[in-house]
Order: sequence, then structure tokens, then C-alpha cells
Amino acid sequence: MIAPPRGIKKSRFFEAINSRGLEQLTYVFQQLQAKAAKILSREHAELGNLVAIDGSLIDAVLSMHWADYRNDCKKAKAHPGFDINQSIPSKLFLSKCKADERPFVSQMLFPGQTGVYIDAQ
Repeated sequence: MIAPPRGIKKSRFFEAINSRGLEQLTYVFQQLQAKAAKILSREHAELGNLVAIDGSLIDAVLSMHWADYRNDCKKAKAHPGFDINQSIPSKLFLSKCKADERPFVSQMLFPGQTGVYIDAQ
């Protein structure tokens, strides 16, 4: 989807990825996730369709205009919905560093799925 069949060197990959916008990276994630979901088996199907919901801070850079790049923060936040049965992320949302996971839950879960969320506070 993003490289020639023989691959590319790491340095070229990072050059290319640095010039892409959030929309392009989101599209690539969605396409790769859909392909992986068709291939991977469901390891713990007896538990039901479980999705772990998390929020993780990631370092921001100046080109991440949507992130919270202030002197005291310089972080963005990734909100992955992780399919526990297939051991892959099923959804991914990015926000400013102080955002909560709750607004993304309705977008992460499909009917019949159970969200698993641990509040570390």
C-alpha cells in the first residue's frame, strides 16, 4: 500500500512519512487494519467481542498542528480501541494531550462489542 514490493530503506520511509498528513496516515491505518483483521484468528472468542480502550500520550512535534504543543505539554494523545481477541488495534483516534477517552468510545465500539476500560486514576 505504501511501498514498492521490494520495500524501502528506513531513511526514505521516515522522509516520506514526515511529509504525509494525518488523513493519509489514518487511511493507511484503516486499510492495513482491515486486511489484518481478515487474516488473524480470534484467540479468545469464548470471552466475546472485547475491545480494550486506552489513552496514551505521545511526543508531539511542531508539524503536528492538531496536537497540544505548548511549553508545558508538547504531547498528543492516541486513543486506540484494541481488539483483544485478534491482538490488533481496531480503531485509532488522535487528539490534544488533555483529551479524555470517553468521547471516542461510541466511535470505537460496534453493536455487540464490549469495551474494557481501566481508569488509572
